[in-house]
Amino acid sequence: AFANFEAEKLHMVIPSQLLAKEDINRRNFFVRQAPAWSGTNQSLESCVKLDNSTKLIHTNWFGNSETQGNFGTDDEGNPLYNTVDWGAEKRMGFYPCVETPPSSNDFICDGSRGFFCPKVSFNADIRLNSGQTVVNIQQPKLEIPVAGEDGLVQGIILSSPSDMRFKAYIGIYEDGFMVKKIPMQNSSGNDIILNMSNVVSVQQGNSNKNSNQAPFDYFKCEDGETSGSGVIFTHGTQFNDTLLFENFDAYIPQDQEIFVNGGSRYGVNYFIEPFDGELQINYATAFNHGNNPAEATAYNLALFGVNDLRKLITRIENYGELNIKFNSNADTLLYKLTDEFIISESINKTCPLNVSEILTALLKRFDCGLFYEFDSSTPTHVLRVDPLSVVRSGSQNINALIDDIKSIKISNGGDKVKLLEINNKDYGLYFDDLN
Repeated sequence: AFANFEAEKLHMVIPSQLLAKEDINRRNFFVRQAPAWSGTNQSLESCVKLDNSTKLIHTNWFGNSETQGNFGTDDEGNPLYNTVDWGAEKRMGFYPCVETPPSSNDFICDGSRGFFCPKVSFNADIRLNSGQTVVNIQQPKLEIPVAGEDGLVQGIILSSPSDMRFKAYIGIYEDGFMVKKIPMQNSSGNDIILNMSNVVSVQQGNSNKNSNQAPFDYFKCEDGETSGSGVIFTHGTQFNDTLLFENFDAYIPQDQEIFVNGGSRYGVNYFIEPFDGELQINYATAFNHGNNPAEATAYNLALFGVNDLRKLITRIENYGELNIKFNSNADTLLYKLTDEFIISESINKTCPLNVSEILTALLKRFDCGLFYEFDSSTPTHVLRVDPLSVVRSGSQNINALIDDIKSIKISNGGDKVKLLEINNKDYGLYFDDLN
């Protein structure tokens, strides 16, 4: 080694960042659930089927996309705006369509029903805002207004051959897109699966299928146009297009986390969706002419599979207990003057190189080798960083200081099969002379 080697003159500039301790000024926010959300919702506004034939009816009931957001309005139903420590929020009603202008029968629909926009980025746990790990889901309902592309649902048969099963989820949305689909689980940690035995009854849903008073939610397709008259079954008659499930305990997985991006918009929802099986449904196949609304004149009973249920609305009674909180779980970037940080921890967590990588980089930069020896006079274990040019010109035997493999024996069941001798190819470097 250099006798006058000055290690303090070796410098490497490596970027790192100061991190605020996550338990001081903890970054967090919560987003509110709504009385109803749609987790499966394809557009049924067109009067043209996928096979290019003309549909019987069309609808914009509950819009044409999944609904999610941050629920809440003022007394008049207008959105609420608020600014808090870690961001700003917009809260809205849950129904996605607004008739614009009023009484025009033209609707503007938006599935994003409010949001929380954080102004800082951080890694977060996803938990119930209440701090609980389990919620007793009360009065869970699944509305199935349309079967297939244009079958206005009049009734659902619970007995055989109906055998459909369902699963329940919580959705996390970022900028309008689902980024987390969290299954509700039972006490054993398995996903909850609801079957027909868990259905208490069928009930009448919330859309207008039996009143001749506007506004109407379903419309007749006239020659492929979407400007037809409203359609109902018969004025004042009962219809049953909603499944009422028995109450169940839903455990929320405690291993869910997400990286929250400052400036993005976060919303939530919950929903029940078909898992497998089929559902027997009675639906309208014809409507009379010349009336507004037109009334159903014929029905058909058929089985529909998972992919045939394109528009589903989920409701639960105690929706507020599913409010979701995002809570920082790791040190994050500084933001407040009162944030606290530990320099050594920040460097260890944010430096892109560890000690061994830094040492390797130094060796390469200064053309050095790393050697081990034991100083028996001290006694001390020594790692020597020596410039290879000095080692090459020195007279010390370094065979004992390096891992110098000369040969490899290949055995099969203890018998020697082949003895390979390794000869280093000569590239004009130091170790090339050691065969």
